[in-house]
Amino acid sequence: MKGENYLIFIVSEKNLKVIINQSLIGFRERFLKTLRRFSEGDKAILYVKGKNILGVFKLNSTVFLDENPVFKDEIYPLRIKLKKYKKLKKKEFTDRLIKRLSFITNKKYWMGNFQGKSVIILSKKDFKLLEDYLNEK
Repeated sequence: MKGENYLIFIVSEKNLKVIINQSLIGFRERFLKTLRRFSEGDKAILYVKGKNILGVFKLNSTVFLDENPVFKDEIYPLRIKLKKYKKLKKKEFTDRLIKRLSFITNKKYWMGNFQGKSVIILSKKDFKLLEDYLNEK
């Protein structure tokens, strides 16, 4: 169903500029099965590894193959176009936020929840918590 998924994309800082400037995110081929579940209109938040969360985006395409080298460290041939949905804001994860997120199972070593992953499917509730947190002043 269009616009029904809520996601967090885990990205490297070195590829962040490409993602923002080209409104495009890329993945390795092993993520194809997962990426096929996503539709145009789904919402995503970016998590910059070891740093912060950044902005709310809408998926502006379904997954497609493109081997044109645009990313800094790899081809990442599976791609999805993104559209900025809300003004970009950077915020760090706080203990208060981590305690409230159900997808973070190990609250003490919370970064481990992101290791080896490029995308996490969130509940609507967790997505809303992150979105509200990004909008706080």
